[in-house]
Amino acid sequence: MKLKHEIDYKGLEEFLKQLTYQEIETTWNKPEHPKLIEGHTRDEIEYFDMDASKIKEESIVEHGEPFLVDALGNDLSIVILSKRLYKLPDNSRSIKAKFVTTIIDDCSAIYGTPLNGYWKIPSQFIKKIKK
Repeated sequence: MKLKHEIDYKGLEEFLKQLTYQEIETTWNKPEHPKLIEGHTRDEIEYFDMDASKIKEESIVEHGEPFLVDALGNDLSIVILSKRLYKLPDNSRSIKAKFVTTIIDDCSAIYGTPLNGYWKIPSQFIKKIKK
C-alpha cells in the first residue's frame, strides 16, 4: 500500500510535542476546542454498527487515509487504514493498517500519560497528492 498523501513529518512532530494532554480529544477528555481531534475509522463504524450521521465528518478516517494511532505502545505513529491485515514492525500483532513511521516515541514523557486511540492528522500537516 502506497501513501497517497504528502505529510510534513517534522512540522507534525513539533506540533505534537508542543501540545498538552488537555488539548487532545480522547474518550475521557473532551476539550471545547481540541487541537488534535479523535478519529473514528470506517472499520470501527461498521463493526460496532455506529450511526455515522452522529459522528462529525471531519473525524472519520476512510480506507487509504493516514492517521495517528498508539500502535506500538506508549507512542504516536502514522498508519494508513487498510482492508487487509499488516504486521507491525515489532512483530507483536497484525492490524488493519499499514505502518508508516513513529512520530512520538514516548507519550508518557511528553503528555504525562500514554495515549490510547486514533487521531486525525491536522489538515495543515497533510495534503492529498494529485495525480
